[in-house]
Amino acid sequence: MDEILWAILQLILEILLEVGGEAILDGLFRVVGSAVVDWEPGASVLAHISYFAVGCVIGGLSVVLVPHPMFRRTQFHGISLLVAPLVTGLVMSMVGSALRKRNRRVLVMESFGVGFAIALGIALARFLFAK
Repeated sequence: MDEILWAILQLILEILLEVGGEAILDGLFRVVGSAVVDWEPGASVLAHISYFAVGCVIGGLSVVLVPHPMFRRTQFHGISLLVAPLVTGLVMSMVGSALRKRNRRVLVMESFGVGFAIALGIALARFLFAK
């Protein structure tokens, strides 16, 4: 029972870290302004692969700063590779939707696909290289 509760807590913390990281990245893009584009939902696969690569780089840099896993391994090790990117993608999609309703500019990363791709890259890099 403790193992399951610990796994759920780890998953929630990882989701919060990824959503928070993307929120910071989103804010930086807004300040810089160069990433503001008119986003069309049917973006190319190549663009999503590029954002996945950006996530991998960010995840790799995080491994340099924090080389050990943030949480101890459980029997559910690796579940965050699916759940955290899904939740992060949903949160970024909701942010984009809320901005559209207020007639504000929507960044590329404020969509499910790009939010998912970046979070998956971060999670995969940490999963593979944090020792």
